[in-house]
Amino acid sequence: MHDTYRFFTNGSKNMKILFSLLPILIALLAGYAIGRLLPIQFRKPLLHSITPLVWVLLFLIGFEFGEVILSASSIGTVMKAAFVFAVCTTVFPCLLILGKVSLPKRVSHSD
Repeated sequence: MHDTYRFFTNGSKNMKILFSLLPILIALLAGYAIGRLLPIQFRKPLLHSITPLVWVLLFLIGFEFGEVILSASSIGTVMKAAFVFAVCTTVFPCLLILGKVSLPKRVSHSD
């Protein structure tokens, strides 16, 4: 409860965080709209150019993250948080999926 209160009362910092997400949302919406409106002959070359772009972005993100780890004094804390996040984002969805999947019931054939 106290964290929620602090989130809404510290407006300038939190608004900067929310506004930093705005370009990402605009880019997603623009990409969706362009993908829907462009003819197929223009979409195919764009689709093929996305993969190298994603790899470059992942490399740059990894480079930045590696730089942060090397300069941080608490590498253990960062690695623990990353491990917990990775486990949670893997285990919980798997459990939810397994909970939704029902095994077929065996039918007994009695003569």
